[in-house]
Amino acid sequence: MSAWVALGVGLLFLFWLGCVMNTGTAECLLGALSAIVAAGATFAFGRAARIRFKLSWSMLTQLIRMPWQCVRGSWEVFAALWAHLFRKHGADNALAVVHCTANARTARDTARRAALEILPSSTPNFVVIGAIREKKLLAFHKVRRGKVGPIVHHLGAAPFDPSGRPEFRP
Repeated sequence: MSAWVALGVGLLFLFWLGCVMNTGTAECLLGALSAIVAAGATFAFGRAARIRFKLSWSMLTQLIRMPWQCVRGSWEVFAALWAHLFRKHGADNALAVVHCTANARTARDTARRAALEILPSSTPNFVVIGAIREKKLLAFHKVRRGKVGPIVHHLGAAPFDPSGRPEFRP
């Protein structure tokens, strides 16, 4: 475990130097102290929480879809901006609610839920608003109405709507 903490300190220190772009004595001392505190806190809280997290190859393969999703998302953002500026009724944004089967009981479910909350939000047209864990729901905001995307479905989310429509749009 101490090797992981040392690796964390080294990476955080390098990140600090990359941010300040200065190798003066004061910056190096402050960066080293900050890196030690941050890595130590991460280790301490990680041990106390005992979070089990296990990725699978099928989850990692969703990263292949990310460049296309970012291009598609950027196109949707520009199309929504164009509609907002030049259409009478503006752009059609939407809220989408999906049913999430990953309930964080196992290490794999924890990883799946984290991927469901992080990966879609990394595209410009999609933001995860929140999770309702008791009802196993995830809420998203989209710039444009439509499906929530293949990444969400491949990670184990299913469309949900109490009225029977494919997605909920208030």
